[in-house]
Amino acid sequence: MGSTTRYQWPYPEESDPPDVPADIGDLARSVELTIGTLDDRLTNLDGVADSVFQITILARTSSNLQNIPTSTWTPVSFDTQQLNVPQAMPGFTLTSPTRITCHQRGYYRISGFAGIQANGTGSRGVAVRVNGSVSTSSSYPAIQSGNGVSDMPWYGSVNVEALVNKDDFLELVVRQASGSTLKMDAVYPRFSMQRIF
Repeated sequence: MGSTTRYQWPYPEESDPPDVPADIGDLARSVELTIGTLDDRLTNLDGVADSVFQITILARTSSNLQNIPTSTWTPVSFDTQQLNVPQAMPGFTLTSPTRITCHQRGYYRISGFAGIQANGTGSRGVAVRVNGSVSTSSSYPAIQSGNGVSDMPWYGSVNVEALVNKDDFLELVVRQASGSTLKMDAVYPRFSMQRIF
């Protein structure tokens, strides 16, 4: 018996004794094994491709600016789900407008942006909070901070790739230490979570 170079499919050579049923059976089993292997590979690729398109983007489009109390990590409230493909993280609802809940464990790219009105006193910060905590043991290393300025709003953004567990909920949080309540800036905040794999 001979065999093809690429897939090793068997075929009878001219010098082999004729045995058509056995030869066809050997060929059929070899083709089935090759197709099964290719099918498994395609299934794995489909999983990777699907994960690339799992994304949720939240935005606040209301002109009613959110108040940020002093010296407190405050979750940003969103009112619009701009994109959710393919319903990847359906944990965002208007009854819990600060959260994206992870429904599939995996590595995610998490990004957020927010601004706080102009005020020259104290520090500012923006972070990703996980399950209600910004402590380093239960959150992601995604905190940006700076000082407020009096002549323009303070803007901050965070970006991190991290392993997120099923049922973890994430929030974009801001903090300011001016000594009084400040409002979010009129440039609307954004918060997104995209599955990498």
